[in-house]
Amino acid sequence: MNQAQKLSVLTLTCLSLAAAPASGEVVFVDYDAETVKAHGDFPSRAALAELVSALHGAGAKAVILKFFLDGPGKEPDNTQLAEAIGKGRTVLQATVNTEPPTTRELPARFRFPGKPPFQPAIQGDAGWLPLARFSDKAARVCFADVRSLERLPMLEIFGGHPVPSLYACLLAEERGKEMRFSANAVEFGTARWPTNAQGEVAIQLELGHAGRLPALRIFAAKDWQSHVRGKVAVLMYTGPRSPTLAFRGKQEKVHDLFAAQVGALLKSTSRK
Repeated sequence: MNQAQKLSVLTLTCLSLAAAPASGEVVFVDYDAETVKAHGDFPSRAALAELVSALHGAGAKAVILKFFLDGPGKEPDNTQLAEAIGKGRTVLQATVNTEPPTTRELPARFRFPGKPPFQPAIQGDAGWLPLARFSDKAARVCFADVRSLERLPMLEIFGGHPVPSLYACLLAEERGKEMRFSANAVEFGTARWPTNAQGEVAIQLELGHAGRLPALRIFAAKDWQSHVRGKVAVLMYTGPRSPTLAFRGKQEKVHDLFAAQVGALLKSTSRK
């Protein structure tokens, strides 16, 4: 995989809070190394279902499931996960990609309404999308591609239609407002971010590892509910199978980078 492809899948491969967001309204639930020791190297869909159900049950405002759900999977895990997704607002990820197996079918309800005032740089007609049984239950399906670690797109083009990025969907859930565009900016209610000619928001990326909620605590049913109640919970993975990406001369886990991106994005807002 070349560098451009690695950047494209930075936020795509499945996801202790890295660079804790300034608002405190986003929490990263991390299937980390300690969780791996207790519950296996990589979460099954049954394990994801348990975590998603628990997060919704604890009153999370929304759950962003930072794992690809395009593969066939198996029963009864798929049924359990679909049911968990439907228990509250759940955001699923997709990507523009030409590596098989791919799909070209995205339900129209997941498109961005209207015509954006710019031409998004990332475009494609095929990709990795959640199975219909999962997307049917989801609040949003959002695209998680980037051209640069420090330029975050708000929109992409899939199948000739504008679609929101995962960053845009996270902001919409966190702010409780839908995305709209003004001259050289994207807005969510009164929060505003300047954009470039392709609708990307520039950030200054700094890595950090504060404030994460290990998935192990949820599995163990220990006191954790107050950490997610009323917040957007991002369910991610930083175990030993996590891919890495070069950043400032070091190999970093891609979802450490993603969490840092989110923290920088939330800190960079300005008010109208």
